[in-house]
Order: sequence, then C-alpha cells, then structure tokens
Amino acid sequence: MNAYSRLFNAGLISNISDGFFWAFLPLLAAYTYNDPRFLGIALSLKTASVLVMGISLNYVHLRPSALLLKRTSFLRAILTVPLFVYFIVTGNTTIIYVLVIINGCLEMFVDTVIQALVPSVVDPQTLSIKNQRMQVSFSIFNDFLSPNFVPVLFALMGSSILLVVSGGYASAFLIFKKLNFKNSTSEYNNISGEKGSVPAKEAIRLYSENPKLRLLLLASIIASLSAGVISTVFPFIVVRYADVPVTIYGVFPAAFALGSLVTLIVGRFLTNANTVILLACLLFALSSFAIGYQPNLYGLIISQILAGFGFATWTAVEVYIRQIESPERLLLSSISTFRAVEAAAFSVGAALVAWLLNDTFNLRLIPYLVGIGQLCLLVFLMSRYELRGTFLYIKGEGQ
Repeated sequence: MNAYSRLFNAGLISNISDGFFWAFLPLLAAYTYNDPRFLGIALSLKTASVLVMGISLNYVHLRPSALLLKRTSFLRAILTVPLFVYFIVTGNTTIIYVLVIINGCLEMFVDTVIQALVPSVVDPQTLSIKNQRMQVSFSIFNDFLSPNFVPVLFALMGSSILLVVSGGYASAFLIFKKLNFKNSTSEYNNISGEKGSVPAKEAIRLYSENPKLRLLLLASIIASLSAGVISTVFPFIVVRYADVPVTIYGVFPAAFALGSLVTLIVGRFLTNANTVILLACLLFALSSFAIGYQPNLYGLIISQILAGFGFATWTAVEVYIRQIESPERLLLSSISTFRAVEAAAFSVGAALVAWLLNDTFNLRLIPYLVGIGQLCLLVFLMSRYELRGTFLYIKGEGQ
C-alpha cells in the first residue's frame, strides 16, 4: 500500500469517526436536552480549538508532522475512551465540552496535515483528481455513513455510541503508524520560510497579494459563516416543523451525501475553478431557500441534496487552489491559516444563531437571510470575473 493510499484510508476512517461524534451533538442537543444554546456553545468551543490548532500548525515542520500524525491519532484514541465512559456513566455535559475541544484540535491537525502531505506523495498531473477523490470520499462517508447510522444507533444505544468513535480512532492509528515519508522532497524540511520570518505572517501576506486566494478566502468566510448558521438551526427546524423522529433523521445526511456523490459523476466536466465557485454559491443559496420555503421532510431532503452537491464541489476546488497557489514551504501554514479563518467564521455564525433561538422565534426566516447572503456573494464574485472563450478568469489574471 503506497503512502497516498495509507493517507486516504486512515483519513477516511478518521473522518467517519469524526462524523459519528459531530452527528451525535445535535441529536443530543435537540432530542435529549432540547437546548440550542448547548449546541451553540459546543460548536463555538470546537471552533476555538480549531483556531488554536490552526495557529499552532504555523510552527510545525511538515516532515516531522508525519510522525506527529501517528502520535496524534494514538493520543486521540486513548484520551477519548475514559472521557466517553465517564460521560456515559454520569451524563455530565462538561465532559462533552472537553471532548469537543480535544476532537476539534486533533481533527484540525489530522485533516490539515493530510492535505499538506498529499502533494508530496502524488504525481502533480494527478493532484487535482486525487484531491477530488479524497475530499468527496471524505465528505460522502463523513456526511452520509456516519450521520446516517448515528440516529439509529442513538435511538438504540444512547450515548454508548461514543465507544464506536474510539474504535474508529484506534483503527485510524493502526494505519497511520505505517506511514513512511523518507522520500518526501527536501523542501519540506524548511517550512519556516525566510530567516526571521513567521509562517503565519507569510501566509497572510500570500493571501493579501494573490487575487485568486484573496477572493477564495472572502468567499470561504461567507460560506463558513452561512454554514455555521444553517448547521445550528437545521436540527431545530427538523424538530419544530418537519416533526421527524430521531430514527429517520439520517435521511438528511444521506441526502447530503447523495448530493456529494453527484460531484464524482459531473466533476470531470467542472474544469474551471472559478465556474465551480459560482456554481457552489448558487447551490448554497437554493439549499437555504428550500429549507425556509418547505421545512417538511421532502423539502429538507431536497435542500440537503443541493447543499451536498455545493459543498463537495466547493471543497475539492478550494483545496486544489490552495495547494497550487501556495509555495511548497508555506503549504502547511497556508492551509492551517485558511482553515482557522474559516473556523472563526463558522463559530460566529453558530454562536449568533444559537443565542437568537427561542420557542417563539421564526426559524424559517434564518435560511432566507442566509440564501440572500449567498446570492449577494454570487453577484459580487461575478463582478470580479470575466469570460475569455469558455473559461472564467479573475479580472487581470494572466494578463
């Protein structure tokens, strides 16, 4: 098994386990505690931990981080078991907050390092398709297999389902421990940049000077802000308007995964990154309007199919642009800085809507506002692009 396959398989198992844990939280909040603030606090803590790890990754050398990848997966496996058991026995929600912080930090580390290592283990000509395969597969399993099983297991096992998560982390570690990056390019030994420079500052300068990365970051901030809002409000719309029992809640992540699967089918035709970004904005807007307009079982399923298609296409092109536009020595710093900013935006959206929610608030208004925001972003991006032949370019790009 080559290095890419090990990264892919271990990352896939890790993402499935992460999906189990994060899918467990809204069910716990909506069906057990009926407390949107609990979910909002949990999501905000997740983002805070991601921010801390994102900043820390600016000072990690890429080659040593392959070793840290193994140690991190081992640490996560052994830490979660006693904490999961303690929560199952006591029901102390403080433990959930601790687990959110741990998993938020370590998930950020694992996923970011995988993205940064991929270019060193694949042929540059296949980088785009390998990224698409990895990101879409992670999305399908994270957003389909995990959340689709979690509601049924939650109904049958309750919080004991957390033990399954620990088993997944342990399995990922057994694959990660066999990784070997001795043949990685020598440039990965020096990720700290020029003498006396700080990688985070260089990454910020890179985004400020590169128009493609700058637009991508702006669009990602708005998309992440919207995702934070929708992720927090969606389970409560399901409970209050669709009246869907917990046992079939998994139909929504299944629909999301179906939308992601469409990307694998049509992805070969989406060859222009700028076109894909515009398409994703449109899909996000339509998904949000569908949630507000038809908050019943079928309307919400349609919304998740649209969201899944948009998310998978967006993620694949986002990762690819970051990889090809970032210097190799700054790749890890560029990815971690970008993801930290995205996480901050997600947290703001989640926290804002969590404190607005109450029994009398009209939840259907929120998706409409998100959809309008996405349409405004779409119009703005269109004003920044120009058509040359059959391809969209940022104005001034390549001239």
